[in-house]
Amino acid sequence: MTFTEIFYPYPIQKQALGDGTEIAFIEKGSGNNTLLFIHGLSGNLLGWHKNFEALSETYRCIAIDLPGNGLSRNSPTGNYDLPYFVRCILHFIGLKKLQKLCLVGHSMGAQIALLAALEAPAAIEKLVLAAPAGLEQFSVWEQATAHTAFFFTDFLQRPEDSMRQFYEQAFYRMPKASHRLLQACLEDYHRHGDVAYRKMLTQCISSMFQHPVFNRLGQVRQPTLILFGEQDALIPNRLWHPHLSVKQLSAAAESLMPDARYQIFPRSGHFVHWESAEETNAAIQDFVG
Repeated sequence: MTFTEIFYPYPIQKQALGDGTEIAFIEKGSGNNTLLFIHGLSGNLLGWHKNFEALSETYRCIAIDLPGNGLSRNSPTGNYDLPYFVRCILHFIGLKKLQKLCLVGHSMGAQIALLAALEAPAAIEKLVLAAPAGLEQFSVWEQATAHTAFFFTDFLQRPEDSMRQFYEQAFYRMPKASHRLLQACLEDYHRHGDVAYRKMLTQCISSMFQHPVFNRLGQVRQPTLILFGEQDALIPNRLWHPHLSVKQLSAAAESLMPDARYQIFPRSGHFVHWESAEETNAAIQDFVG
């Protein structure tokens, strides 16, 4: 048994989607409302461990590993763009017959949740977006230089070093417990294989730029809660938008969406749902009802 499997806090279930994709997930709780948790880039469902247990006391909670991540299988076609993840999410929702559903996404997972809500508004009732990607606007030049910088870094660095650097930046103050998450993600890399894992990361990053949601926010009809850590070092991008704050980004999104509100928690970084777990859980309970 791997380190990851030891520290997955609940029995792992698998759901085949019919196209060769298989999703690993955990489930706990009951209630009228269902929360479906979607992790971010190079993450897995362990990232929700400070929210899943507490919220499952009130709601039916399900957390998944996206294809190519965690204990889910690699994509059978080698495709890892965001529309593929959206199709997987919607297929999973249909097979599980989930109702009164709130998608809870972090970073890239929040961008996937937004795209899913736009694709199938009748299937999704509410959205909780923790440190969401996709709200920031990038020029063509910024996109090109971001791609170049990432691919150059990816070529020079070992994935282990890139992941450590990412998690050090993702936390305002990296707690000891977060090393467990980093270790699990390193195991994910070895489990899925170097070529497949690098392919997944590069496709995800490219697709995040190719499928922004800022210009479509006015079409999002679901009530939406946006959560940010005040010290988020990853969103907004500090290299290209050093003067853009999380408050400005959140307020701009709120102004465009028919039914949205935001909260910003101090002393928290990109993993706001981890570093401000109690506040996040309280905000979700107040929002979902």
